[in-house]
Amino acid sequence: AKVVSIKKNYAHAHLKEVLQSSQHRVKPPCHHAGSCGGCQWQHIDYEEQLRAKKAIIEDCFTRIAGVDVPVKDVISNDQLTGYRCKVQYPVQQVAKTDPFIVGYYQKGTHHVVDIETCPVQPSTIDVITRFIRISVAQMGLKAYVPKNRKGLLRHIVYKYSETHQNLLVIFVINARQAPEKLIDLSKTLRDKFPQVAGVLVNYNIQNNTIILGSKTQLIDGVSYIEEKLNDLRFKISADSFFQTHPKMAFRIFQEVYNMLKLCVEQASLLDIYAGVGTFSLFLEPLASSVLAIEESPSAVRDFHDNIQSAGLDDKIRCIQGKAEIILKELYDNEERFDVILLDPPRKGCERAVIDYIASMTDRYIVYVSCNPATLARDVKALIAKGFRLEYTQPFDMFSFTHHIESVSILKKG
Repeated sequence: AKVVSIKKNYAHAHLKEVLQSSQHRVKPPCHHAGSCGGCQWQHIDYEEQLRAKKAIIEDCFTRIAGVDVPVKDVISNDQLTGYRCKVQYPVQQVAKTDPFIVGYYQKGTHHVVDIETCPVQPSTIDVITRFIRISVAQMGLKAYVPKNRKGLLRHIVYKYSETHQNLLVIFVINARQAPEKLIDLSKTLRDKFPQVAGVLVNYNIQNNTIILGSKTQLIDGVSYIEEKLNDLRFKISADSFFQTHPKMAFRIFQEVYNMLKLCVEQASLLDIYAGVGTFSLFLEPLASSVLAIEESPSAVRDFHDNIQSAGLDDKIRCIQGKAEIILKELYDNEERFDVILLDPPRKGCERAVIDYIASMTDRYIVYVSCNPATLARDVKALIAKGFRLEYTQPFDMFSFTHHIESVSILKKG
């Protein structure tokens, strides 16, 4: 290996040659594995991936939180291909007249690997991407170039419904208005591919690495997909978050439901970072009342549609706003809850959120995490405030990658 950088506590190196293969090294199932940064672990056999993910969580708890807690074996994924239902492809051209390159970034770079087929996502996306790649070039549209902030097309985003096997196509563009050629392409996509439920344009003229801008416009079709899990219907708009792997998400919902069923009955529930209402709706049978907090306006609109569809708008309530601001208002009003559920983004919780929730329940906190490091940091803060970590259950939501989803149960006292 060649060392490329040295940090205070670790170093980075690039593999140059394998002298002796591990017994866990396998041939990657994808021919892009050597260059694409989308899946980092395709060269590791699946059982070893699960063992390594458990070890990562244990290491984070020991190293960051300073605790030795029971981490259960990772619940495996029984759908290793075609599971990824949200895809965000960056778009590049080496030169203005060159073909479009559409795919994932090469590991550690901003160079896009042209992805013809990807085994972890629905094959429909491969077919549609191939058509778009050819069409935008024929139309004379240009890829966005960050260096000079010129060009039009920045990303192509897909949101796929496993339930209905249809999808949204979202063009992210460097413009304030969609050009006629892109509008024509959007209508052509709907005509040519019946799986395309809707085509939208997202406007992002900012000079940053954030994928989506603040404004999304429907061009043709509908602006949402639907998933049905355990007889519950979930509307998911283009700008709303939903788990990348719906079947594994369902197993997480089941885990939380089964755990709480043993501990509480007719509990008051606070659901923070609630998204489109998945946990609120799944846990409603165990609750006397459910209050949810969600910052995204799009997700809140979907949340209200989803609880209305389930006939539960009299029992479940959602407040739009930043978690730390809404929690302060609830705390000042002396609101208290039996169970508080957290499902934050990768950066974890703001410290103010930890401070408020620690004072707003004397029973249980359920922490759903996609980042073991920030989970361990936040758990350390909750332990300091009198909570005990009962256990952590990991899930293999993102097979062939180092990413890990987990559910942790904390009890007061």
